[in-house]
Amino acid sequence: MRFMKLKMWLSTIQRKTWIFAGVIAGFVVLAVACLLVWMHLCGYTLAEWLSKYWPTLAVLGALVLMGAFALVFYKSRKGKF
Repeated sequence: MRFMKLKMWLSTIQRKTWIFAGVIAGFVVLAVACLLVWMHLCGYTLAEWLSKYWPTLAVLGALVLMGAFALVFYKSRKGKF
């Protein structure tokens, strides 16, 4: 039953929204690819790079997580979720 509700809800989303989400996802993939290329060109392996920059990644991850929670809380308070 939940799958049907989800499927119906997804079908009501406009095509422009899906295109916008696809473009954003493409930019995220491009950014990650550029990060990996930059890391390789600087002579780092993934393990070395993560060991050097893990605090920055932890802070960025926490900010993204807090932003997602804030968005969910804001939407649920307005009754849109």
